[in-house]
Amino acid sequence: MTILYLDTRQSDLRIYINKVPTIRKGRQGILYVKNGRLRKLSGYEALLLQGFPQEYALKVKGEVSNSNLLGQAGNAMTVNVITAISKNLNK
Repeated sequence: MTILYLDTRQSDLRIYINKVPTIRKGRQGILYVKNGRLRKLSGYEALLLQGFPQEYALKVKGEVSNSNLLGQAGNAMTVNVITAISKNLNK
């Protein structure tokens, strides 16, 4: 199955085939198809993709704007990656 992602930026649009674009601050949006409908990645979803606990993501979901959540997720280091690196540093 082929999956397409549309990455909207200030200066252009990019289409990714079977690859997910990176989450980063300054991105205007990542669009994808789910259940036959075009959807935009939400800030809540971006936090979950970055490895933040669901409780945290739910806590800020209604309190922080979607664009600010996307920016925060884009600026964040992926939680799972940082955890794995820190465990290896301790060895």
